[in-house]
Amino acid sequence: MSRVVMMVAMALVSSASMLHSPAAWAVSGPSNLSSSRYPAPRCEPPRKSSGNSPSDQSRYQREVKEHFRCVEKYVDAGQNDIKRIQESIDAAVKGAKRY
Repeated sequence: MSRVVMMVAMALVSSASMLHSPAAWAVSGPSNLSSSRYPAPRCEPPRKSSGNSPSDQSRYQREVKEHFRCVEKYVDAGQNDIKRIQESIDAAVKGAKRY
């Protein structure tokens, strides 16, 4: 993997893992979400390589790439959810300002 791809992947994983940290859920008060937590990603983590053979390394690298793609899709969907929430809030505020 190139260094840039590795850095992007590490940033994605870091962002996703922050969603599960206690500090990420420090917000208290009412919520419009259906549950108290945003759903976790359903990405299968890569299995540790059991050996140093080229096929083991190839499998592991393939699984790492698949995992990063899955996390990237999860992050993109989360960003879209944030945009939808902000649009709803903006529409509610705009509607309230009419009165």
